[in-house]
Order: sequence, then C-alpha cells, then structure tokens
Amino acid sequence: ELQSVYAQTFSYLDEEGYTASGVSSQYAYNDAACPANQVLATRVVPPLLCPTQAFDMTDPNGYGLTHYLPMVYTDIDPATGIVNPSKRKAGAMRLGGIAVSAIKDGMSRTIAIAEDSGRGSELVNPSMISPYSDPVFTNGTALVWNGTKQVTYSQWCSDNHLTSQGLPAGDTATPSGHRVFNRWAEPASAGGVSGQPNSSLAKLIQPVNGNRTPIGGPPGCPWSQTNCGPNEEIFSWHNSGANVLMCDGSVRLLGDEIDPRVLRMLITADELDIYDDKAVP
Repeated sequence: ELQSVYAQTFSYLDEEGYTASGVSSQYAYNDAACPANQVLATRVVPPLLCPTQAFDMTDPNGYGLTHYLPMVYTDIDPATGIVNPSKRKAGAMRLGGIAVSAIKDGMSRTIAIAEDSGRGSELVNPSMISPYSDPVFTNGTALVWNGTKQVTYSQWCSDNHLTSQGLPAGDTATPSGHRVFNRWAEPASAGGVSGQPNSSLAKLIQPVNGNRTPIGGPPGCPWSQTNCGPNEEIFSWHNSGANVLMCDGSVRLLGDEIDPRVLRMLITADELDIYDDKAVP
C-alpha cells in the first residue's frame, strides 16, 4: 500500500501534531510531488519509539522512525517451526486489511504489532536491507497495491492521472534502491515473521530476540540478512522478551523462549489454531 499502517491510524489517536494539511494518500510518502507528505513523515512520534533502543539511530534524511513491526504475515511452518514459504498465512495487518469480525482466532489472541527495536536500514549502522524495492528510488518500477492487485508505481500514477516528481531535493536513495523500512511513514515498516533463517529441525533458534549476540549477528546469520536478528523479526533489548500489541488493545511481554509454532498461531488471524495459554511464556 502507499500509506503505512501508522499513517492510516494516526487520525484515530487523540493527540495533535500527527496530521498535516495537504497530505495525499495518492503519492508515496517520499515523492517530491507532494511536499506535505514529507512534512508529516519527518515528525518524530514518541509512541512509535522504544526507550530501550540500544542504538542511537537517526535517519540521515530526517524522517521519523519506528521500533515496531505491524504483523502482515508469517511463514513459519506450523509443523516444523522453521521457515517454509509455502505455509505463508496472513496476519491481522495484512495487505488490503481485514474486518474485525474476520479475526476468527480472537482479538486477545492475535498480535497486531510487535516490537522490532533493533531494526536499522541501509543508511545507518548496523546496516540492514529491506527485501522490497522503493517506488521512488526505482523511478516507478517498484510494485504498489492498487486495492485489488499489485502494479508498478508508474502504472498507479498513470491510472490516477498523477505525475511523480521523484526524490525530494536533498534526500538520499538507498544504494540498492530498496525501501527504508524503519521509517514510520514507510509501508514496508510492516512485515512478516519467518523466524531466524539459521533455525533448523535439529536446532530451533528462538524466534523472539533470536541471534541477539554479538551485535551485528553471528557469522551464520548476520543482521544484514533478511530475518536475521532484528531484520524483519520480533526483537527488543528487554532481558526476557519483546512487547506485543494484541488486536484487543492489550500489551503483553512475549517471552523469548516461545516455540516458533506457537508464535505462528499468535500471528495468524483466521487460521483457527488452538494453543494452550501455558505455551505462551
């Protein structure tokens, strides 16, 4: 989508300063065609930042950041507990959205947003690359959601009689042309949970705060690799887990020793999984 989860929910917060005149949901947040989008996207939003964040991260282009990851999907295998793309299942913050009535697994038993306070970007250290191309950095060739399917940003602009003006003056694109996924205005600030990729049937790596040490990740799973450490995974600097926001509005500390198969059940919204509450540390 062209708007992040946060941009779509700010109007429901009872606080001033999270909106700006002239903002357009038709343009990408970093398209120079709509300067008001950049005005809003550079605002620091304290509720989206975790006080325990270990790194002094600032965006070199001045955009506001987030330390939290809306749950789009999980592809943890329900039987083995390791990543299996063929077992991908949507979460509550899925592409296109979901009605509250469709969250069959229960609002209090489904994660909406989870902590990911170690996530960086290509532009800061520790360097992490988003798996998704940026529509502005790639001159319109990256895909965006038009409400029914994915199309290129150029096609989206053409279909809606819009003219992209590319990157704002002074902004820096990532070397890869991929998105900066720790910006709150970036739609790719939401993502999927796969568990640590060096997890195996012989040795399951904890899916919360996995590969936490050393800083930057172990040789077999550097944080620059997707899903290693805090790269698109649930991660915090708390001693025993990470905070998660459930769909009913409650906040819980999810223990880092949780079985990845149980974590999958907490992320999927309508798989009708049944788990014992005692299985959630």
